[in-house]
Amino acid sequence: MVSPFLFPKNLCMKKRNNEIDIAKGFGIILVIWGHTVCPVKPYFFIFHMPIFFLLSGYVFNVNDSVKATLKKKIRSLIIPFIFFLILQRIGFIIIHLIDRTFEMSHLLLWMPVYPGITIGPLWFFIALFITTICFSVINRLPHEWIKFLFALLATFSGYLLSKFGIHLPLHIDSALSMMLFFCVGSQLSRIHLDKLKSWKNRTLFSIASIMLYFLFLYVHLPAIDISLNIFGGPFILTLALMFLGCFMVLFSCKVLDYIPHIRTFMGYIGKNSLTVFAIHFMFIYALYLVFPKEDITNLGGILITFFVLGVSLLLNIPLQKYFPFVFSQKRKEQYTR
Repeated sequence: MVSPFLFPKNLCMKKRNNEIDIAKGFGIILVIWGHTVCPVKPYFFIFHMPIFFLLSGYVFNVNDSVKATLKKKIRSLIIPFIFFLILQRIGFIIIHLIDRTFEMSHLLLWMPVYPGITIGPLWFFIALFITTICFSVINRLPHEWIKFLFALLATFSGYLLSKFGIHLPLHIDSALSMMLFFCVGSQLSRIHLDKLKSWKNRTLFSIASIMLYFLFLYVHLPAIDISLNIFGGPFILTLALMFLGCFMVLFSCKVLDYIPHIRTFMGYIGKNSLTVFAIHFMFIYALYLVFPKEDITNLGGILITFFVLGVSLLLNIPLQKYFPFVFSQKRKEQYTR
């Protein structure tokens, strides 16, 4: 395999890579399932958020200046964050009024300043924004291996913050922990994986990555929660397991890209994953008003996952129609493999 450090920055823009959307679709299903009743949550919490940072790094434009990146991410992350924060606040206020648990603190909009406070999945918008801007600065460094070392240092800093129980405002600690995944994603976008063009080789890589991932799980099962920057276990072993999980998803999605109906379904979910990510949380809690969480079975958790996914995708249609400014940032075209 050719080293990503040898590839130049000036890349050719090509049509959208559906494998990336499939991976996002797979990831967002795991996100929803993890917020319901899910007996296998510890096994995919290891990689289900790192994969989003890695994919974000994959589509990062290395030719953009820091200023250009800042402008783009304000449009594509901060404006949607503000919009969905208000929408979520309204939704949860209604839920609390119905449940008769409303308190005046539920009106406060400063909650994202404090790590892990009542904003649910919206922490991801803030953390990804910080990770992207920080990596944009790192990207100005002259050599790829230097960028990699700085990203590794940032991730190790996030790991140390986790070990000492230090939580920073705006999820800066989580953003630091994910820097290496963003960096590796950026470097992967410059690798031409000739060996993965055939269905046979893609399947072999997928099976091998799955077996290797579960082999590592047998040795070490760390406690991972990126939103709270819980980063358990030895640094190198845990990091290796997280990357193995990400590669398992990527290689598996390369196989799924050969199955027409699944490719279309998962690709559509992935293309609209931002909205689903932002609004699914309040629908889950609304369902808990009717079906108390303690009464929901494992099968019920799966049914709720796909019901909430469907409702979120349906709501996404009028949101895009009536609030186009939230989705004004054009999706960056992916690179074809």
